[in-house]
Amino acid sequence: MLTKSCSLKKLTLRCTNTTVSVTGPPLPARQLKRLRKSNSPDHEDNNDTEPTADLAKQPEETQFEPSKGEQKIENQDSDAEQSLDEINNNALLALLDEKLASVPKHLQHLVKDQFDPEGDGNCGFRCVARALGYDDNGFMRVRQEMITDLTDNRASYVKLQGSEQEVVNILNGLTVDGTQSSVPPGKWLSKLSHGQILANTYTRQVFLSFDSCNTYLPLRLGPEDSKSNEPIYLLHVNKNHWVLAYMEEVDGVKPLPPPMLATKCTSETAKGWWSYIQQGLAFYHRLLVDSKKVI
Repeated sequence: MLTKSCSLKKLTLRCTNTTVSVTGPPLPARQLKRLRKSNSPDHEDNNDTEPTADLAKQPEETQFEPSKGEQKIENQDSDAEQSLDEINNNALLALLDEKLASVPKHLQHLVKDQFDPEGDGNCGFRCVARALGYDDNGFMRVRQEMITDLTDNRASYVKLQGSEQEVVNILNGLTVDGTQSSVPPGKWLSKLSHGQILANTYTRQVFLSFDSCNTYLPLRLGPEDSKSNEPIYLLHVNKNHWVLAYMEEVDGVKPLPPPMLATKCTSETAKGWWSYIQQGLAFYHRLLVDSKKVI
């Protein structure tokens, strides 16, 4: 507490780290000494609080190393990503491509390419024309060549189809106006009506994927009479479109499902096809069995 004499005067104290300035009459040395001591840093009211360190001198943020468990999870994630990258591209496409979905699952990985013609009602005949190496309008040539084979061997086809009227219906379905932009469903390629005619006309094995898969073999001529023994693979998509598939071969063999046999109408020469396709049949069966093991 200030004395009475001091209360009449304006007393101003300015404290620094080392200096005390007093405005007013000089204080006694003893009192001045006490003031200096009370205002020193060692006697501040907050002397219990640690002074804030300079930002530049703050300790660095502690870095934590990942635990072994975390490292294992990261490695597993990396392995999983790598495994996904290594999925066979053809298998992945088979899941995404509705056209490949028309192929039995155990054959999908062998489809290396496909020809997808325009859907104008002539798509099936366009596929055959492409397989034969015909030009863009070759579908009309295919229709005409099938009509010729059907007409020239009419009696045999009546036996195969069951009646004369059925043969007439097939002929009508094959006959179209080439200038039409599209044709009605009754004139589209049909597995049951046209599979055997295609095999006979071109002396080729014809694979047709529909509700079930079958191979059609020529009935009149044998393998040695064929200009090409390459099978023609036709895929039926969404029940309204045909696509030509190009299949990979393994050790020179392509898979073939069991054939549609017509033994009463098969010539002795044409029976040679049965021996010729044995490797393809065995390959198809082996792929089928292996696919069931995976499942």
